[in-house]
Amino acid sequence: QVTNPPIDPLRERLVMSLTTQLGREGNLFSMAPENARQIVLNSPILSQRKLRQILATADFGANHITIDLHYPQEEGLAAALARFCQQAEAAVRQGSVLVHLTDRQPRPGCLPAHALLAVGAVHQHLVRAGLRSDCNLLVETGTARDPHHFACLLGFGATAVYPFLAYQSLFAMGRSGVIKARAAEPRELGRSYRRGIRKGLLKILSKMGISTMDSYRGAQLFEIVGLAPEVVRMCFAGSPSRIGGAGFAEIEAEQAALCALADDPVAQLEPGGLLRYVYGGEYHMFNPDVIAALQQAARSGEAADFQRYSALVNERPPSALRDLLRVQPIGPPVPLDEVESEADILKRFDSAGMSLGALSPEAHEALAIGMNRLGGRSNSGEGGEDPARYGTERMSKIKQVASGRFGVTPSYLVNA
Repeated sequence: QVTNPPIDPLRERLVMSLTTQLGREGNLFSMAPENARQIVLNSPILSQRKLRQILATADFGANHITIDLHYPQEEGLAAALARFCQQAEAAVRQGSVLVHLTDRQPRPGCLPAHALLAVGAVHQHLVRAGLRSDCNLLVETGTARDPHHFACLLGFGATAVYPFLAYQSLFAMGRSGVIKARAAEPRELGRSYRRGIRKGLLKILSKMGISTMDSYRGAQLFEIVGLAPEVVRMCFAGSPSRIGGAGFAEIEAEQAALCALADDPVAQLEPGGLLRYVYGGEYHMFNPDVIAALQQAARSGEAADFQRYSALVNERPPSALRDLLRVQPIGPPVPLDEVESEADILKRFDSAGMSLGALSPEAHEALAIGMNRLGGRSNSGEGGEDPARYGTERMSKIKQVASGRFGVTPSYLVNA
């Protein structure tokens, strides 16, 4: 019920920081001058100017390696990632302080390795080699667009990220008038974008109870869904992955299909719809057809309408892990007179504890009435309910006490 994050990124912003330092991590107990050779950034999200300044500084200009994340298709994704790791290790051993990973320059006949796979693989390899504290991973990529993308890159080892494609897209939208803002200049668009990403990162950190970017970087506070063990071992070692999924071959095949689509001048792009439902695009479990069928079934009460709604849900494309499960019969059917009655089973049903404020008076009462008529139990949630509901079918049989901050009286408890 209580959904407050461990840290409030708005009211407790004072104790949070996205400050990022570039340079070797020396001995904390040594006051040697070389430990002070650091570049301090206000956040790990870089602008083009900051990227150029970093690559042009005396310490990093001559002491950095640029690794192109494109690879010949015949080489294979796994072999390419291993090559990136070896290149990074050799450069760091020779004194490079900055490892610059970039997918900005596509080449004919080559496929791009996803930046997150490359970052994870190089980070893990340098950690095993004992060299990670001697360098920084700077990622220049078109795959980072929203706060989650940045959180993944940083959480799996990146020091700073330059999202070139996000900037180029925003600038093009500003020039074409799609973004109609007072400040549609590229500089202001970039600043607004970085401000939004920073707010998103602070929210993500706050949900994990982390206050600084230094504590979040490389922490791998993720659970992996849909990647094969071979990918996890190489790129995300130590992260929980319970169900398996796509391996290097499947990932490479998808990249090849995307590259073929990009190279075709007459091919029509897919409609998208990842965030908001678009007809013919990404499937959404709660799409307009499903919602309309549910509302019709609720209004009419007809079995046929409910069957139509059920068919839309049960026959949908796999969209959640539960869609991959099926009931495994353990034997022949048991006669109904030998099993527990429906009324006895319904007695053990209860609804989730949702407070009146989290729902509405009408929805809160509807849950109570429905569970009481079924013979189950509804939960009042924290804060209780109107005493006028006591003794009627609108009363919740389960009274939540929680921390006892409000709403708990002898009358409240007696009517549980």
